Amino acid sequence: AGETAESEPFTMTYTSLETDGFALMTENSRYQLHANGKTAEVAVTDKKTGAVWTSNPLGREEDPVAGNGRYKMQLNSQLLIQYANKAKSVSITNNYVGAVQNGSFAAEKLADGVRFTFHFTREELVIPMEYRLTEDGLRVQVVNADIRETGENRLLTYSVLPYFGCGVYGEEGYLVIPDGSGALIRFNNGKKTAKSYTGYVYGSDVTAVAQTEPAVTEQVYLPMYGIVNGDNAMMVVCTEGDSNAKLTASVSGQSKSSFNICGFDFTVRDSDTYYMSGDNSTALTVFEDGDMKTDTLAVRYYPLETEDTPDYTDVAEAYRNYLTEEAGVTGTAEDTDPGLYLNFYGGTIKEKSVLGVPVKMKTALTSFEQAGQILQDLSDGGAENMKEQYYNWT
Repeated sequence: AGETAESEPFTMTYTSLETDGFALMTENSRYQLHANGKTAEVAVTDKKTGAVWTSNPLGREEDPVAGNGRYKMQLNSQLLIQYANKAKSVSITNNYVGAVQNGSFAAEKLADGVRFTFHFTREELVIPMEYRLTEDGLRVQVVNADIRETGENRLLTYSVLPYFGCGVYGEEGYLVIPDGSGALIRFNNGKKTAKSYTGYVYGSDVTAVAQTEPAVTEQVYLPMYGIVNGDNAMMVVCTEGDSNAKLTASVSGQSKSSFNICGFDFTVRDSDTYYMSGDNSTALTVFEDGDMKTDTLAVRYYPLETEDTPDYTDVAEAYRNYLTEEAGVTGTAEDTDPGLYLNFYGGTIKEKSVLGVPVKMKTALTSFEQAGQILQDLSDGGAENMKEQYYNWT
């Protein structure tokens, strides 16, 4: 859709939020929440640091990669949705094309934020989205019970704020993702032809039959991610609906734009495709029936304040604080002296040549006397609480 071959750095600037059409919705001792009644954009300003976090990238109109088609429309969106249409196939749209562009949405000021209600006329869907300012940052939620499906179409998945806090091409930073024990995705790493990162929180659906070989990733055990962009950083947590969430991330070019993005996709109804006679011409797609999964899907955004330039350890610390201070997680480790665990091997089986014939023979390694001397040397050096195991002592 009008993509160019290469990204080029461009400037994301604004004179003020008010100049760009934003109005102040609410504020507290630390943050301000602004919203744009014409574009449905929101922005959070940290009054202490001056950092501004926007739902959509500023300067996106100059993006040389997104072009003027589908991907440029997505950059203007706060919700990307998939739904099952009347023809029993999957269609995609976003709230900019489906509602904002034709003015089919309403904004309502709340005591602590703002609610946007998007009327997808063609898709026959009504989806409300709430932004509430907290003492720690921003809470965004979609109440599934308030979603209305006025026709035959059924909502399947949606992405919440896929561009919130994204990094632009040319900026120094990275995404922190909970892939296994943790991983970093560097901004603008040039891997535009690689597959975008996808990790299902708590694991994928084991009953779903994959049609293609999945990428090799570790298990996503934590419903969170982080953004570190120069002097600013943010920790993001999915607080409700996390069991139906997957984490996606793409770098500049890979995202079909100049931006490095990360966010949560939520599945409210599953779908699957069956091939009745082994070929694609007989593909049958079926969709989960009944109500949508979970009543509410919510994401919390925590801008970080650090004494020095932030890094991924600050993101990890913020999530640990969230677990202990808000999620009710308590420590279980006992404060005891750690033991020194030692494994000694008296011998092993080694292949040797006997008269030119390879023979597997027992070979001595650490004798009983040598093991005792090692323990004595360690003890003389100050080692305590030692636990020993002696293998292959014969």
